[in-house]
Amino acid sequence: MNGQIRGVEALVRLPHPTLGYVSPDRLIPLAEASGLIHPLGNFVIEEACRQLTLWNKAGMTPVRIAVNVSPLQLMRSDFAAEVQRVILESGVDPALLEMEITERVVLNFDEIATRMTELAAMGIYFAVDDFGTGYASLQHLQRLPIATLKIDRSFIQRLCESSRSYRIVKAVIELAHSLKMQVIAEGVEDEDQMQLLRELKCDCIQGFLFSRPLPPEEIEVFLGN
Repeated sequence: MNGQIRGVEALVRLPHPTLGYVSPDRLIPLAEASGLIHPLGNFVIEEACRQLTLWNKAGMTPVRIAVNVSPLQLMRSDFAAEVQRVILESGVDPALLEMEITERVVLNFDEIATRMTELAAMGIYFAVDDFGTGYASLQHLQRLPIATLKIDRSFIQRLCESSRSYRIVKAVIELAHSLKMQVIAEGVEDEDQMQLLRELKCDCIQGFLFSRPLPPEEIEVFLGN
């Protein structure tokens, strides 16, 4: 952790006239159950690539955009081809696109391994989001093209108060590094958490300590462009 901004994450929020913004925790299960996850997921990837193109034209320093991908998307036989189409049409560097998956995806190894391998061959990165809250198989974890583990915020919130959380975070960082993966700590909100993570040799942090979610135009200012 050296203070450099390495990437941003695309967040999906559905505006509702009475409920305000509907969070992904409610939106994504509904989209998966209704079949809308496929057009929604494609839209997010297209928008991420469009934003990368705009930032590139504006001369901004390249940053990676992470998008969340549902296991239902990865199970589609045409998913890799569709992503490749978007990349070719937008002209973005695939290495600037990161797909975040959950541990639930890792469990479906046989159904998603081929798609992930195809996408990784294009240069796309993969990260496991909310790591530590599911039941990922370590055997599958090392066989998939995963570059990053993101430690769930629930462990980070208790990092300074709970010796158990501290030991879990330490073990995850050591495990990831032994597998040649990077580690991102999610939900970092104060300096004490950041200091402990620095001592544990965590690679990156993400959270309100640095910034709350921002629209693209404010991200440009935040990045100093």
